[in-house]
Amino acid sequence: MGWEIIERDVLLQEVIDSPEFKDWSDKLYETTEDNREVFLEKSKVATFLIGERVKKLIRQSLNPHIFYDGTNLQRETREPILELNKEGWQINAIYFDLPIDVIIERALEAKRSREGKFNEGAFRSLHLMTQMLNPPTEEEGFREIKVIRENREASIELRNQIKKK
Repeated sequence: MGWEIIERDVLLQEVIDSPEFKDWSDKLYETTEDNREVFLEKSKVATFLIGERVKKLIRQSLNPHIFYDGTNLQRETREPILELNKEGWQINAIYFDLPIDVIIERALEAKRSREGKFNEGAFRSLHLMTQMLNPPTEEEGFREIKVIRENREASIELRNQIKKK
């Protein structure tokens, strides 16, 4: 049986496109004047809803091999997935420990090759994201953390292993 892949970006789009989230968001804009506060609140709610959807998809899956593809920069965004440890799931992490220039280079390469759907606005956010990063730790509840460093061959090999399973 191959790997089932759950993509955070797909779930995020589903959440922000949902009528419930749009209605709630519109009401928030009506009652809050500070756009920064609105952004932070929307981010918290979206993160919560994504976490709930991920847990539901994992619990409903018949596949014991699930790969959750999500950039969870902070411990708080990883907590909902790690709650599944209490239900007997074994959660591992793959952490890409790459310098920002390598990340930007790869994003540009993906954009040029048309493989990646890389949003122009995301380029501006990359530096901020690296500042927000809290690397995963075993203390959070990960069974194992595989660290990928600046080694293109290892990254390609890992991607191929996941596709084969």
